[in-house]
Amino acid sequence: MAKPTSTRFYIRLPKEKFARLFWIQNHRANEMLLGGYSLEGKPATITHEFPEIRHSPGDPSTSRVNWADATPVSLPVDHFTCHADGRFHAKARCGPLLYEHIEHAPAPLGPDSPVFLDVLIISDVVSKYAVITSPPKYPHVWFQVPQSGTVSLNAIFSGARFPLVGEALASISASGRTEGTVGLRAGTLQGIVWGSPRPVPPEAAKGRPPGTIFMFHWRRGARIVGLKGFVLN
Repeated sequence: MAKPTSTRFYIRLPKEKFARLFWIQNHRANEMLLGGYSLEGKPATITHEFPEIRHSPGDPSTSRVNWADATPVSLPVDHFTCHADGRFHAKARCGPLLYEHIEHAPAPLGPDSPVFLDVLIISDVVSKYAVITSPPKYPHVWFQVPQSGTVSLNAIFSGARFPLVGEALASISASGRTEGTVGLRAGTLQGIVWGSPRPVPPEAAKGRPPGTIFMFHWRRGARIVGLKGFVLN
C-alpha cells in the first residue's frame, strides 16, 4: 500500500519564495489529518484558545475574533484528526494528555458523508512567516498574498460522493468576493479550499497574538453550529 501523502499549503512571496501555512492528509480510509505550522515553519503549538460560540449557519459574525476572549495555553500539537468513527481530536506532540478537544460527529465518516468539517483559517501578516530554504514539496497549493496583508481561507470536507462543489459555490457566491479555489480528493474523502487576501486594519492587528488562527465549525443539530477557535504558532 502506498504511503499516505500530505497536501501542503503555502504562502507565495515575492521572488519565488514560499512560507509554510498548513497541511492536510487522507491518512487512511475515512480518516483525515490537518496540521499547522508556526511562523518559523516548524510544528506548531496551540498558544491561545477561544471559548466555544454557538450560532446559526451562515452567520457572518463568526469570522470576527475578540482577542480579549483568548485564553493563553501551551499545547504542542502534532495534528487534528477526523477518525472514521466520527471522533475528532487534537493530538499533542508531548505532555500529560495525548488527545484533547475531543468532539464526535453525528455518524461515522464514509464516501456519502455530508460536510463533517468546516475550518476557517486566517493567517498572520504575511511578512511574519519564515521563508523556506527548499522548494515546496509536492503535492502542494500556494496562495499569492501581499506581504503587508493576510489571507483568509475556508476549507470544507465531506465524503467523496457528497455534492460538495455546490455547497462551496453557494458559500463563495454569498461572500461577494473573487476567490481562488482548489479541490482535494483522496480515496473516500474530499475537500474544497478557497480564499482571498485581505488587508490588515490597524484595529484588527491590535492585541493579536502571533500565529495562524484555526476556527473549527461543528454541527450542533439542524440549526446550531458550534465554533471553537485556536491560535497556532
